[in-house]
Formats: sequence, C-alpha cells, structure tokens
Amino acid sequence: MPLEFGTAGIRGIVGDTREFLNEAHAAQIFEAYAKYLNDKFKNVQNKCVVVGRDNRKKGKQFCILAANILSSYGIKIFYSQNMLPTPFISFLIKEKQALGGINITASHNPKEYNGIKIYNNHAFQMLPKEIKELKLYFDDYSKYEKYINQNLKLNINSNILNIEEIDYQKYINGLHKLINNKEINNLKIAYSPLHGTGYYFAKQIFQKMKLNVVYEKNEIIEDEEFSFVENPNPELEVAYKNTLKLSQEEQADLILITDPDSDRLGIAYQNEEKAYQYINGNENAILITDYLLNNKKLDNQYQYYLIYSFVSTSLPSQMCLKNNISSLITETGFKWIGEKISNFNQNEKLFFAFEESYGSLSDDHLSLDKDALQAMTIIIAIAAEAKKENLNLGQKLEKIYQKYGFMEAKSFSFALENQNQLAQLKSQFKSINFENATLLDYSQGINDIEPNDMLSYQFCNSLNWVSLRPSGTEPKFKIYIHVVEKTKELAQKKFNELFIKIKNSLKI
Repeated sequence: MPLEFGTAGIRGIVGDTREFLNEAHAAQIFEAYAKYLNDKFKNVQNKCVVVGRDNRKKGKQFCILAANILSSYGIKIFYSQNMLPTPFISFLIKEKQALGGINITASHNPKEYNGIKIYNNHAFQMLPKEIKELKLYFDDYSKYEKYINQNLKLNINSNILNIEEIDYQKYINGLHKLINNKEINNLKIAYSPLHGTGYYFAKQIFQKMKLNVVYEKNEIIEDEEFSFVENPNPELEVAYKNTLKLSQEEQADLILITDPDSDRLGIAYQNEEKAYQYINGNENAILITDYLLNNKKLDNQYQYYLIYSFVSTSLPSQMCLKNNISSLITETGFKWIGEKISNFNQNEKLFFAFEESYGSLSDDHLSLDKDALQAMTIIIAIAAEAKKENLNLGQKLEKIYQKYGFMEAKSFSFALENQNQLAQLKSQFKSINFENATLLDYSQGINDIEPNDMLSYQFCNSLNWVSLRPSGTEPKFKIYIHVVEKTKELAQKKFNELFIKIKNSLKI
C-alpha cells in the first residue's frame, strides 16, 4: 500500500523498500518542496525554511537530506543538530518569516514509525489543496532510491543557518508570559518527555517557575528505540508507567508527559486517596478554558473565538457562549484550526483552540500548531491555584461541571481489517434509530467544513452527539460518544444507553 499524506503529514513504518518510509520517499518530497517554493515565491529574495525532527529512526538522516536538497536550490535552512518540538518549529517559521518548514516526526505513533510534516508560510501544516499542488512536483520514486541507507553528511554552506539561543529563549519566555510570569512553589511535579523533544524546553520553563520537579531520568534521553517507553501516546496509560512509579515514590502532586514531538500533553493528578487519576484531552480543554475565562485579559470578548474540532467536547463552547465568546468548529487536524486563525480579520482573535486528542493552543503568536508546552504551563498554574483551595484537578473539574453541566465523553478505537468492513460499519451506523437526533453526513462537506469521512448524530440538546470516523493515520476507526447533562448521574445514564445501542447495532 503506497504511503499517502493523511491527517498530519505522511507517516509509515521505517524500512528500505517502497511500502515503508525511507530516504527515497523523503528526498522525493524535499525536492518537490524546493521546486514548489521556488515557483510559488518567485519574487521572494531570501527564501528560508525551518527544518527539525524528533527522536525517531532515520530522523537525523532525513533532516540532513532536507537541508542538503533545499539549500542546493538556493533556499536558506534554519537547522539544528538537536531535536526540536513541533510547536517550536511553528514558532520559528513565524519568527524567521520563513516560507514553510519540514518536521520529521511521527508524533505519538509507536516506535516503528517516522513521518514528515510539511508546513506552509503561515506556520501550520499544509492543507490538502497545498499538498495536491506539492505532489505535482513529485518525480518518480526510483530516482531517489540511491539515497537509501547512504551515509549522508551535511553540506555546510552559506544557506545553512543556525538556530540561536535567543530563539529558544524568546519562545520559552513566551510560555512563561502565559501565566503572567508566576513563580509556583506549592507543587511537586513528575515529568517525562518519553525520549522525545520536550526535556530542554520543559526544564527551562520549570526553572523559570521555580518549580519542584522530579524527572524520569531514563526517558529524558534521546533514544530512537524508545527503550524505556512501551508506547509514547499520552492517550494510553502505558505511556505513564515509569513516571507513575516515580510519582508514587516521590508523592508528586502532578504527572506530566509530553509525546515525542511535544504537541500532546498527558496529565495525571494525585487524588484525595493519594492515587493517580488521568485527565483526558477533553477534560484538559475544559480546565484550560475555565482558566482563560478567569485570567485572560480580553479587550473586547466579542472579538474572540474558541475553535475546536468536530469530535471534541462541545462543553467549552457553552462555557464561552455564557461569556460572550463565539465558537468555530473544524474538521479533525490542527491545520484546519491554523487555517481558521490565519483567515481572521483584524478584529478577530483566538481565545483558545483544542482537539480531544490531547492537543491545544492558547497563544497563536507563539505557535500555529498544537502545543503541549503551552498546555503544560497553564495546567501547572491551574493545579497550583487548585491546591491553594485544597482541591485537586478532579475536584476543580467537578466545580466547573456544577456550573456548566456534567460531561461524559469517550472515544473507542477499533482495528479495521479492510475497507469493505468500514463501508459495512458506516451503513449500520446510518441505520441506528436514535430519538430526537439528526444524522449529519460530512462526505459532501457541511457549512464551511470540507468533505470528510465522518458520520455524526446530533441530538436536540446540541451538546450531545455520537460520531463514527476512520483514522487519518492508522487502519482503524473510532466511535465518539459525548453527553452533557445537569447531573453526573444523568450524564452517565445517557452515555451508557448510547454506548449499548451503538455496540449492539454495530456488533462490536
């Protein structure tokens, strides 16, 4: 099966033949990107691009290949031998007024994978229409097979530019400003970057806050084999395994993990019984929305927008509506959020953006991709405020629910054997008879949302919905159930009813 661009770039298991991701695929993309940029920006004198990577197999080689190919086309490259977080690459594109960027990462995928994300000049990942234009410049794969397993060396020349310490510090200072440069001395935190890009940046911001932090020392090391991490996805409890053990030993208030490219944040807090409970992506977004409503200085709230994907919790939109802040909904993929922000007029501003898959963005001046380091900084401030009130994050959520409604939401992933199975599941899903619900089929697009392979039932209570959507990066599909009711008991009851009905209808 050929590798294709999905929800977030191109990803694949690393290997030496065509069905795997390797240097030939990378060189094919990089040369096409160089030609594309030179044609699209003919009149730009000093063309430049940011190139970065996380810790994965062939990542260093892909970066060298990108730098060598693009610099040979007269394009200047901001390059580092060190790993770079996804949000920092987006920051640099904005900071350097670059024409785009290349990010070598498979984000939270298992260790066998690597990937390539291509960014536009707005500092978010290319949209499908841009990828379509880029692919017009592809030469045949066989032309690039000579690069596979070649011992590549960086061709040092005047087009290869260093990323300076001042660039790192400007971004880190921007993180600290998110919480008004607070010092926080009432929390103990256990942190792991899961062998990925987060350690240097997290450590710097922790020091600025003067936090008490213990590190999972085996996992702060760059390691393409993920020797101490079974799976680096913060959505999975196994990713917390070693940091949880460390937290129990150290009695930390909070566990924080960032995925390999630092665009997703995992959180667990110590509850009243001294056990650790996990915070999912939707709960994270609710906590941050509440914090921003209470702390973000808005010159005119009517100018601000909450943006979220159509499989994410709609409770923050209700919270914002009650505070005169409007909401925009996008399809899945943070690039669509980036597009919404880039299309704002001078009187429109971002309040907060998020996806249920553990990604969010608070300050679009720092980044235009999801940013775990921003989320982490704010979550620490929330936990510190809560602790002063003798609350943990779970109790803080409870207070928010009491004010706005109780959410019960979860997604369920199922492996797909083939596309025929998906077609059958979609047909079965369409046939479910939900009371007081409207079926939305996104295959032709709805409103300003592009055509999308998703089905969704929206209930009369607009905060309640269920959806079916195949993954954009893996052979699986997801079922999403989202309920908001006045009490926790009602929310759980409604959720269970919907779950049983879907399970029986789809026979899963």
